[in-house]
Amino acid sequence: MRGPDAIDTAEDRRSPPSRAGIAVSCLVLVAGLLAIGVHVVGRAQSGPFSAAPAGLQLIINPPDGARGVAPDAPVTVDAPNGRLTTVQLTDAAGHVVHGTSGQNGGSWTSSGSALVPATTYMLAVDAVDASGRTQHRGASFTTLQPVATLTDDIEPTSGTVGVGMPIVVKFNQPVADKAAVQRALNVQMSAPVLGAWNWISSKEVRYRPQAYWPTGEHVTLASNLAGVNAGNGSGVGPTAAWASPWATSTSAPSTSPPTP
Repeated sequence: MRGPDAIDTAEDRRSPPSRAGIAVSCLVLVAGLLAIGVHVVGRAQSGPFSAAPAGLQLIINPPDGARGVAPDAPVTVDAPNGRLTTVQLTDAAGHVVHGTSGQNGGSWTSSGSALVPATTYMLAVDAVDASGRTQHRGASFTTLQPVATLTDDIEPTSGTVGVGMPIVVKFNQPVADKAAVQRALNVQMSAPVLGAWNWISSKEVRYRPQAYWPTGEHVTLASNLAGVNAGNGSGVGPTAAWASPWATSTSAPSTSPPTP
């Protein structure tokens, strides 16, 4: 026991650790533990199966809100990590644009006739992934406004004609891409014979049989020009003429023997 006259040494005068000092030490220690914990979690997530599953992806072309879309451009929908269950493409009047599905339902591409110029289309898509999660996506786009509209006039329109009568198609605009327009002209015959198209000018094309039409032949011309790009004559600049959506005419004459 120390007496009242005992001398305090430097050792004895040391103050006990303050609460603030203890608190700082604890904070440092806790921070260290937290740092270690973060490091361990990071290592655990680096494994090949630890990443969260990716969401169901839908890739739509043309993209939502696109304008000036070429009518002959295909509309496509892809679900790289899923399956498409419903795809519906319509215009404002409710006319449906059909399409075909890819392998396993992972894609869809519009088919058949081209789109109509200067028209807004709505696309509705439903898809599901391997886990059963579903997704619905809507989109819309507008096709381009053509500089000019191509229309046709077909002769003869009906009735009975001679077996040497050609089918004559006249256009209101010069046609630069003759091959594209010609592919849209479909001659149907009750008794098929060889024949060919011949362009008289950039605004007129004729179809005639190699020899004569058979007597009593029934001939129909389907002009499926809606959305066909007729070209601009120079290959440079904006499109000059697209076929109008109403340019679908038919000619169905029957033939008679040649006049003696």
